[in-house]
Amino acid sequence: MTIADYDFSNPPPLTHVFKWGGKRTVKAEAVEGCFGGAQMILTVPPFAIGYAMPRPTYCDPVPMPPLPMNATVHITTEPNPAARISFGCLGGCVYDANGMNGSATQGYPFPGFRPLSLILRVGGQPFQGGTNVTFTTPLGGPMEVCTNDDNMGDNQGAWGIYVTGATTEARSRWICRLAHSMDSPTKSCFCC
Repeated sequence: MTIADYDFSNPPPLTHVFKWGGKRTVKAEAVEGCFGGAQMILTVPPFAIGYAMPRPTYCDPVPMPPLPMNATVHITTEPNPAARISFGCLGGCVYDANGMNGSATQGYPFPGFRPLSLILRVGGQPFQGGTNVTFTTPLGGPMEVCTNDDNMGDNQGAWGIYVTGATTEARSRWICRLAHSMDSPTKSCFCC
């Protein structure tokens, strides 16, 4: 964004809403007859999802903007040991988002991924979830949270899922550029 003839005695409000959590750099720099600059790194809290069971489907959309291609996504889950899902097995199969060791067979929504685990899907492509997972999206698209379970109806419990995304929004700096017009000598132009 470039702001021309910026009047520091009557500044307009400048706002920007970051959608995905993670570190961001906000920078103000001078252009055209101005001098100075400022930069600040801030951390946007992770986006939190309460993923409770039972659910009618094995995947649910995340109510956030689509992720771009090559976004780095970091998923963590609630560290409380009670934040687990009981998958209705005799003898008790209660798991965190890592699920069971091994690979799910045919009949599971995501064969080859860990059974009874968290799966993330971005633009239709699945990624193995867990309690602390980072992945990069080769293609962009909306994110979905999924459970790799062949019987969703017998589940009880919940996972608390926290998502941060180093999207192109995060990698590119949000820059405010201040410009000074030589036709308006009464207005100062200094970034601090």
